[in-house]
Amino acid sequence: MEVDKVHITLEHYFTLSIYAPSDYVSRMRMARPKQPYHINVITCEFFLNYEESARLTSLRPEKKVDDPTVVDIRQLLYKPNGEIQFELNYDDFESFLRSTKNNTEITRNIPQLYKSKIPISLTKFNQLQDLKSVIASDHHNFYNSLPHT
Repeated sequence: MEVDKVHITLEHYFTLSIYAPSDYVSRMRMARPKQPYHINVITCEFFLNYEESARLTSLRPEKKVDDPTVVDIRQLLYKPNGEIQFELNYDDFESFLRSTKNNTEITRNIPQLYKSKIPISLTKFNQLQDLKSVIASDHHNFYNSLPHT
């Protein structure tokens, strides 16, 4: 399987010391110099806040006491128009999950979840500063620039 080949190739390069997240990216690039992997570096802007655009407050198929619950769902089918169908027994998709909000349109402009990097605690920051004695000085700036509270 293609995923297994990628995993095995990268695993060899990850056995070397890794001191910062950027080391993962550089090792992935070194793994296949002739046909490099396509790498998407994720930043805090990648994460979106779906809280306001959520159309369902629950995936529970029914509301009554003896009706099926979420653990009885075997498959979910998400359709582009926002409908969600569920299957309880692998035979046929059953009724739609009903929206509990009055949102009929799919929200197109979903806000970012984070405006900046999430700060770490002061204790964790200080512990990372202590680790700099065993980390190459090339990476010290990364650890110094971590936001903390």
